[in-house]
Parts: sequence; structure tokens; C-alpha cells
Amino acid sequence: MYCCFPSMHDHDEIDAKTDAHKPVIITDYNSTKGGVDTVDKLSASYNCSRNLRQMTNGHFYSMLNIAGINSQVIYASNNPRITILRRNFLRQLANDFLKPHLEVRSAMNNISQSLRLTARTFWH
Repeated sequence: MYCCFPSMHDHDEIDAKTDAHKPVIITDYNSTKGGVDTVDKLSASYNCSRNLRQMTNGHFYSMLNIAGINSQVIYASNNPRITILRRNFLRQLANDFLKPHLEVRSAMNNISQSLRLTARTFWH
């Protein structure tokens, strides 16, 4: 069972091209659901979410998974000659996001020296 919220279809038009006489919104979904299945498969392979009790955090992690997929698609389209494994791409993406934070943390005097050294060696 599917629940479709139309943003493109504003009326209950039946698609006459199909034998089943389904609504146009359903035939459009069926013709493009391969992309949805691919995103679900990629999200499941490297999932950043955790077992959480709060639904809002679950939505955040789902959006983070999709953002990782979208960023790799954009990277691949901008760099067609470079192939990179998804795992390596996500690791580099996470490192690029963490580096500015780790630089600041490694310069703070109010945290332990061992933690500052760990942060410094991580981003160097």
C-alpha cells in the first residue's frame, strides 16, 4: 500500500495507456520507483543512523544518508574520470566536515592534552 502526496498531479486522472487503468500518479511513481529502490539500497549499505527512541533524530539520520548519496552523485557527475568507492567517499566526506572542528578543538586549552593530541594527529 502506498500513500502518495501529489505535488505535480492535482486531479484524479486515469492513465488510459495502461491496461489496469491506474491513476496517473501511480503510473508515474511506478515508472520512477527504480530510483527510490536504489536510494533505499544505498542507504542501507552505509547507514549512519542509530537505534533511537526519538523519531526526529531518525528523520535527521535518514536525511543525512540521502545527503551522502546526493553528494556522491554530484561528485561523480562533476568528476567523470574519477571512480571512488562509496565507503571511501563517505569517509573523506566525514573527514572534510570534521577537520575544521578538530582544528579548533586541538587548540583549546580547557581539554586534556591527550585529547588535543588525538585531534591534532587525526586532521594532520
